[in-house]
Amino acid sequence: MFMLVMLFCFKPHFAENETVYLINPRRLLNPRYLSHDWTWIRGAYTHLVFDLLVAPFTLIMNDLMIAMFGRILVWAMLISALLSLAKTLGLKWWEATLGFFFWLCSRQCLAAGEWIFHSFEAKCVAYFFLFRAIDHMLNDRWIKTALNCGLALSFHFLVGFWGSFAVLMTFLASQTYRKSMGDLYKPLIAFLVTAFPGAFTAILYKLKSGPVNYQEYALTMFLQGPHHFDPSYFLTTANCFQILLCSAAVFWMIPKTYQPDTAKKLIVFLSTLLIFFIPGLAAYKFSVLSFLYLSPFRLGPVFLPLLFSLTVFKFLRMALVSQQNRFKLQGVAFGLLVFFLGTQYQAPSNLLRRTAGFVFDWRNALTEKYADDFEEAAAWIQANTPEDSIFIAPPWEYRFWILTHRAQIASFKYFFVDRSIHEWYARMKALNRDMPFKNRSARIHSEFKYNYPLLTTLQLKDMKEQYGATYYFTTTLRPDLLFPLIYKNKSFFLYHL
Repeated sequence: MFMLVMLFCFKPHFAENETVYLINPRRLLNPRYLSHDWTWIRGAYTHLVFDLLVAPFTLIMNDLMIAMFGRILVWAMLISALLSLAKTLGLKWWEATLGFFFWLCSRQCLAAGEWIFHSFEAKCVAYFFLFRAIDHMLNDRWIKTALNCGLALSFHFLVGFWGSFAVLMTFLASQTYRKSMGDLYKPLIAFLVTAFPGAFTAILYKLKSGPVNYQEYALTMFLQGPHHFDPSYFLTTANCFQILLCSAAVFWMIPKTYQPDTAKKLIVFLSTLLIFFIPGLAAYKFSVLSFLYLSPFRLGPVFLPLLFSLTVFKFLRMALVSQQNRFKLQGVAFGLLVFFLGTQYQAPSNLLRRTAGFVFDWRNALTEKYADDFEEAAAWIQANTPEDSIFIAPPWEYRFWILTHRAQIASFKYFFVDRSIHEWYARMKALNRDMPFKNRSARIHSEFKYNYPLLTTLQLKDMKEQYGATYYFTTTLRPDLLFPLIYKNKSFFLYHL
């Protein structure tokens, strides 16, 4: 399982989210780091527990080393938690491995762009504690369940919130009313203790951001992040079909595969996560964006294919060795379903392609000084420009901050959801030559890549005066500009303003 994750996810460069989530840990112990950057000077720490734990390592390791060692550590933790859960579910080693591989091929999620194995960030640690909570839940260790739910919430509020709510519903459904009320207070106290840091951080962030209106939420959810929030964006016909098919299959298999108590808990847990699709869709329909911002679509599409993948191979083994012809026919039917979904996920070619990509990426990383022209240019910028420089930089290039350690006027990748988002949007439009956006999410990158290199001398002077920019870093040679060219390589050009 660990080798599969390495093939699928272990790249010799930053994952996209690491380029922003590893900045705050460094800023905690080095206030001068990006101290002139408009995005970061507000100091809003959204994952404070994670940042505090990672911060000491910034004194002895560079960001890429932290990312790579962090991935290995967290992936090992996650796999150990999954193996413990598989043991509780009575899976054989090959069933757990095949199920895990099948789930990775499904891209770990059927909708809303969530994942667990990819980079080193706070939510990966939160999922580890949530897996441990589910394992303890299935074994009726409710205090340990509550402790792990609280830790999940402290590392990532939304993962911990929705996971803890589903666990709570499972707890209430698994006991009589009188008994559940009498036994609830000890787990509740345990949860509140371990969840306090995460809840406190969320309250501080909310107080700092202040009230958020419809327009501010809409810019976040429908322009920059519709792949997480907007069901009209991420729910295609194929997604809906797979969700309905996997839901019907997993809820049919679970009672036939596991002991009654385990089956009941899994059904309630998964149902709770999936049923929030309904209020999520209603919130989208009636524009209740404050609820939609809580990501009600987040966990269901992850746990649905995960539980399907872990269950189906055990069910197939039980069905095919059964003496009952009816059960064998059911096993054949589910075998065909696995074949169909495996074809959809391109499972065999996925393994070959990922293996080839792993070898290719690491060969290049070990034989070449720089991964690409951007990395070479970023190294020059870090070595040859003042620390207080402010760059007009490609807004689609998420690596700029972490590779150059220099400020930029804004990035499409990251911002804080508060009143300042209007300023962020104005800066994005300025970088797009004041042209209105025609697309959403990452599809906007193509518009930036066309318009940004064509910024005029007058537009650059306006940004110099308004935002204090001192350099223009672009992808096209611009002899028409009235500024000196101080660096170039095959793909990037740097002008001093």
